[in-house]
Amino acid sequence: MKMRLGGVVRCAAALTLAASAFTISAQEGLRDRDPTFTASKKIAAALNQAFAHNGPFYLLSHFQIFDLGYSDDLYLPVVAASKAVTFAVSAPQRLYFVPSRKAVYSVEFTPSYSWVRKSAGQNQFGWTVRGDAQYLLNHLYLDLYAQGNNDLRVSTAEINRVVTERDREAGARGEFKYSTRTSVLFTADHRISRYPLDRFQPIEVATLLPRLEHNQNDYRVSLLHKTFAVTSLLLAAEHSDYKFPNFSARDARRTYTGAGFIWDRGRERWHFEAGPAKLDFKAVGVKDFSGVIGNTDATFRVAERTIFTAAASRDLDFSVINNNGYFVFDRAQASLGYLATSHLTFRLISEIGRDRYEVPEGSIFRRDQFSFNGVGWDYAARHGLGGFDVGYYRRTSNVLNAEREHGIRLLAHLSFTP
Repeated sequence: MKMRLGGVVRCAAALTLAASAFTISAQEGLRDRDPTFTASKKIAAALNQAFAHNGPFYLLSHFQIFDLGYSDDLYLPVVAASKAVTFAVSAPQRLYFVPSRKAVYSVEFTPSYSWVRKSAGQNQFGWTVRGDAQYLLNHLYLDLYAQGNNDLRVSTAEINRVVTERDREAGARGEFKYSTRTSVLFTADHRISRYPLDRFQPIEVATLLPRLEHNQNDYRVSLLHKTFAVTSLLLAAEHSDYKFPNFSARDARRTYTGAGFIWDRGRERWHFEAGPAKLDFKAVGVKDFSGVIGNTDATFRVAERTIFTAAASRDLDFSVINNNGYFVFDRAQASLGYLATSHLTFRLISEIGRDRYEVPEGSIFRRDQFSFNGVGWDYAARHGLGGFDVGYYRRTSNVLNAEREHGIRLLAHLSFTP
C-alpha cells in the first residue's frame, strides 16, 4: 500500500522570500502575465500527439512493455519482484471529444497483461479506466473525474511486493485565476482501495492485505502568487480522513498548513515545500504523529547536453505489520542524463531510502534502509522509446524479522506510439 498522506506543507524557504518581496519591484516588467491555465497547455500538447483526428474527436494510443519490479516514480525494485513477476504489457488508449475551446471531454482505457511465475500464481489481465470533463472558462478551470482500476501495483513500503489493487476514485480539481499572477488551486476526492484475494496476491502477505483496505477523503486548497520574475510563492492547507473497515485501529485524520515556492526558468525548475502536519488516530492508545514533513525536486541543465535531476522527501504512511500506527519514510534520488546523440541518452541513477518507526519492537526502534545505484540508456525513435537500467539493490534492517535483500536488478522498458 502506498497511500498519499503527503500533499505536504510548505514553509521555511517561502518565509525568507516573502520578507524581501516588496524590495524587488524592479522585476515587475519581467513577471509572467500569461493568462492561460497550465492545464490548457497540457491538453493542447496531448491533442498535438493524437495519431487519429476526425472533427472534434482525437485518439491517442500507446503500447508499453515494462518491468513490474519497479514503480512509476522510483527505480527502486521491490524485494519479491524477481521471485514472482517478470514483466507486463499495457496499451493506454485515450479518446478526446472537444466540442468547443471551453469544454474538453476524455475517456481513457488501459488494458494490461502481466506474466507471473507459475509457482507463485498465474498470468493475469488488468485494467484502468478514467473519465474527465474539463472546463476552461475565463477565470476558472474545472476537472470533474472518475477512475477505477483492477491491476497489479508496486508497493515499496512495508509490504514491499507487487500486489493486485482494486481502486475507485471520484473527485474534482481545478484552478481559479484571480489575476495573471494569482491563482487558487483546489482538489477534493473520495477513494476506495481494496485488495481482492481472488486475484494474484503474494502468499507471504496475503493475510495482511485485508487490513490495508481503506476509504479516504482528501481536500486541498492552495494559493499561488507569481511574486518574482521566475519565482512563485504559495500557501496550502489540507485535510484527510481515513477509515479502515477491517482494521479500525488505523482510522485517523490528518491536517496540515504550510508554504513553499516554485522557481521556473523553462528548462530549469526547482520546487520546495515543507511544514508541520498532524496525524490523529481515533483509537485510544495508538501513538499520534506531529512533526515536519516536506519534499523538494529540481531539474538543472549543467551543460548543453547534460541534465541533473534530484528529489527528496519526508512523509509518513500507515503501518499494519506491528504495533506502530505509522512510520516515517525518507527518500532521496538523483540522476545525471547525457544526450549523446539526438536519439541516444545515457544516465546515472542513485536512490536511497529509510523507514523509521516510533514505537519500539521489544527494546528496538525499527529502522529499514535501502538503496539502488545503477546506469542506463534510452533510445528514442520516431514512434518509440526503448532502453534499460541495471544496478545494485540493497535492503537492510535492524530487526530480525524484517526482509533483507541484495543483488543486481535489471529494468527493461519499451513504448510505442502509432
